[in-house]
Amino acid sequence: MNDFKKFYDLVAPQVYEANYQVSLLKEAILYQIFANKLHCLVIGHPSVGGKSFFRKSLELVCPSFDYAFVKGWTTKIGIGETALRVGEGLLMLDEVHKLSTSDMAILYDLLQFQVIKISKFGTNELLSAPVNVIGMGNPKPHGYWNAYGNVQLMRKQLPVDMALLRRFHINIFLRDYSDNEFDSVNKFKETSHNPFVPKDDAIWFQNEVVERRQLSPIGKVPENIFNFLKNMKKFENDIVTPVTSELFDGIIQVATARARIEKSEQIKKNDWDKTLEFYVKCLRTSGLTNRLIEKKLLK
Repeated sequence: MNDFKKFYDLVAPQVYEANYQVSLLKEAILYQIFANKLHCLVIGHPSVGGKSFFRKSLELVCPSFDYAFVKGWTTKIGIGETALRVGEGLLMLDEVHKLSTSDMAILYDLLQFQVIKISKFGTNELLSAPVNVIGMGNPKPHGYWNAYGNVQLMRKQLPVDMALLRRFHINIFLRDYSDNEFDSVNKFKETSHNPFVPKDDAIWFQNEVVERRQLSPIGKVPENIFNFLKNMKKFENDIVTPVTSELFDGIIQVATARARIEKSEQIKKNDWDKTLEFYVKCLRTSGLTNRLIEKKLLK
């Protein structure tokens, strides 16, 4: 078993991978755990992907992790203080679109600069907060996509404005389960006998994350990555995800995370190829077909 699969299998094993979107979410979170600066926004129907199960699993395997349900008791201490407490770790914000104006301003600083601005005696102090954010929310107004796959209608249902959306490196838009997927999830829950990560595996995971995050893999960005981004920009109206320089930063962070996972000092061709494959899958959650992606974005 290679290192990637060993780590991947310990990210929320109690969440059944009913479709590629759930697998994609697990993969995105794994990259965030190993990346320096990688933020992910997940918009989808309630109870798809098992947020509570992800939370319990990440509390076990992440060296530093916290969860905040916006407007709930977990945000009473404030997003800024929570992020500082997490430090170099992962912060999950549930119902991120419900943040207050002041907390939203803090989130902008976190996403863009990984800092918290503290005002003292008329001066501003910037505190480092190297946290990676996974923001979660539901489509407006009722929490469900009215026309999943229709880019223009999906944009109108986004619960966050474009300014916030542009600051995330990864955007994943989850649809609801199909009838067969729903049936499979329930059967999996009934037959699952080992829903949590064993303690020894959790300790191994944490220790390896701390060690491998010290690596600074290097590697030249291949031309097909630049072509992919240029084509995305050209056909920006065909996708929900905004095309920004943050996407390029995200691609580098994902490729770097893959190299760290394999304990390599080099970002190899396979890391770039798998990173591109990952971002293509993210675009598919906008409702794009493989044929459209190959025709327009992978030329």
